[in-house]
Amino acid sequence: MIDAPHTRTDRRFRLGGSSVLRHVAPKPVGIVSIGLRQQTVTILGAVGTDVHVLSQSPLAVGQHLTFIVSSSSRGPEIAIPGIVHWANPEGTGTEAGIALQDPIPTEIAVKLPGCERESIRYACRIHGKMLWIDGGPKSQPAVVINYSRDGMCMQVAAAVPVECDAQFVWWTEEEEHRIDGIVRWVIGQDGGFLTGCELIKEPGYRLAGVRF
Repeated sequence: MIDAPHTRTDRRFRLGGSSVLRHVAPKPVGIVSIGLRQQTVTILGAVGTDVHVLSQSPLAVGQHLTFIVSSSSRGPEIAIPGIVHWANPEGTGTEAGIALQDPIPTEIAVKLPGCERESIRYACRIHGKMLWIDGGPKSQPAVVINYSRDGMCMQVAAAVPVECDAQFVWWTEEEEHRIDGIVRWVIGQDGGFLTGCELIKEPGYRLAGVRF
């Protein structure tokens, strides 16, 4: 069951141009159904339980909907419940990331050519701190700059050992949140370090305030 976010106060998504993966071929279309209202959306990316769309009507984080698309393997069309976890105004419309309860058929997956990622990355800017153990408890301020269903990328001042268990902590109003991961890669950048973590307990949508 997908639950709406508890709070939206401290989510600061980057505006002005999408940073998620793009497909260069003509874009397929689907339908988003919200209550009695239906609207056609352009599918910019789709893989697994991730769908990235462009809608000419507003979509908001936490909004429950049904994603409808044609499928040759499951009949004329399929309808999958989902929730918006990411929204970014784009021109006259809205780009949105939708987390689905069930995966889409593989024949309608939309990926960047040559990309084998099984989740879509979404830009964000969430301030908090990173905790890990390296001969003792360690802590550094950190900023999550993008997330996907399976992972997150952070800017951290210190180099964190690869393969160590880590935790990102952030706050919304007076509430503290934590998400657990394993450090998979570290790259030096501008005096700090980009740090990639595989999430091991909860999906990355948790960072946007959306729970399954």
